[in-house]
Amino acid sequence: MLKFFRVLSVAVLLIAVVLAIGACGGGDDVTGKWSDPTMNMTYEFKSDGSMVVAMPGIGEMTGTYETSGGKIEIDMMGEKVSAPYKIDGDTMTISPEGEAQVVLEREVERE
Repeated sequence: MLKFFRVLSVAVLLIAVVLAIGACGGGDDVTGKWSDPTMNMTYEFKSDGSMVVAMPGIGEMTGTYETSGGKIEIDMMGEKVSAPYKIDGDTMTISPEGEAQVVLEREVERE
């Protein structure tokens, strides 16, 4: 069971990186909540550099992130992943080398 969660955490980390990074990122602000409707997951990037990945029915995983030079680096459970990201409006695209592109949608707070 522990191996399953380790593999899951690495997969989530790769997905988070792909979704949070785009080829032309740079100064784009990733802070806030983002969702991946295809994977039914949410990502919250906090202003202090911490992050939470939530998976309904499975739970939450925490980690840290840092953006610099159009790339995002995510560290979850000791596994680090770095990838380019791009934000266009309310859509963030992460394009890790050799991996499928991940597209996240910014969650808008409702009043």
